[in-house]
Amino acid sequence: MIRFAVLSMPRTGSTMVVEKLGSHPDVTCYLALFSKREFFATDHPPTRALRDALSGWDVWEDRHEKYAAFMADVVAGTPPCKAMGIKQHINGPKAATQGLLADPDVRLISLVRRNHLATYSSAQIALQKGWNNRRTIAAREQPKVAFDAGQFEKHICAREHHDRLWSGLIAERGGKEIDYARARTADGAAELWEFIGVDPALGGDTTLVKNNSEDFLQRFENPGDVQDWLEAHDRTDWLEPEIQPPDLGGRVQ
Repeated sequence: MIRFAVLSMPRTGSTMVVEKLGSHPDVTCYLALFSKREFFATDHPPTRALRDALSGWDVWEDRHEKYAAFMADVVAGTPPCKAMGIKQHINGPKAATQGLLADPDVRLISLVRRNHLATYSSAQIALQKGWNNRRTIAAREQPKVAFDAGQFEKHICAREHHDRLWSGLIAERGGKEIDYARARTADGAAELWEFIGVDPALGGDTTLVKNNSEDFLQRFENPGDVQDWLEAHDRTDWLEPEIQPPDLGGRVQ
């Protein structure tokens, strides 16, 4: 069984990528098994089924401090398939990320999303409406959130710190970096299926996308403050929809 991991910061589209990759008939893909919350997810059938098949791993610290034993049980509890993957937030348990990096049998996918306005607003919306409702119809009714410049700047610093900390290490391990805008396309999904070693031609659901609006200003109660900050810092490009331009020809820039 081929093993792989999708490594990213939160609000980068990792759940979308996990669901998209896991829709392939030869792939089983789980949520963030080293997370306190996602290990107990009830709205993701593969993760729920795995948790039911495991025993003795409910304690969060045990899962990431005993990486090798836990992953051995995950493999044993996974139904027969050609490739099995998990997601891991790189700002999560450091021991788990280090375990994945040190594991020569794991193929690493580095998912990046450098539009910090998108990730900040998405995080604030998720916090306000509740983490566990993201797949319900009600969860798609997005509340507007307040823009706080100081909080936003801390968000940027934290994300860039973790990206710098881990991106080079993932690249050294032969990991594949893919941008959110690319990953959300059918070609991006095919590229990832090929990387993890399954036949892209067998397909899967490549239409899965995040539900959040691409009109980022509409996510805020005080869009004028957002516009002022972006203009002052020369980052108005973060207002543009995260869609891969057609002239990239399948390349991520």
